[in-house]
Amino acid sequence: MGTHVLSMLPQDCELIPHVPVVAYLTHLARLQGMTKDEARKTAEQRLDEVALGDRAKSTVKQLSHGMK
Repeated sequence: MGTHVLSMLPQDCELIPHVPVVAYLTHLARLQGMTKDEARKTAEQRLDEVALGDRAKSTVKQLSHGMK
């Protein structure tokens, strides 16, 4: 059985609001121990899963409250 990590981040938590969303998610994945390539790929996949792939280059601050 593989290891799964469940993380929680409060909706209003904008630790790095000026960076692109995909970079922010990649950073959080790297903190969970993923390699740079794995983290980037996972971040892009998760954005696509929630229909936000087109907002990957937007900054966290530019996202609406519901998108966060």
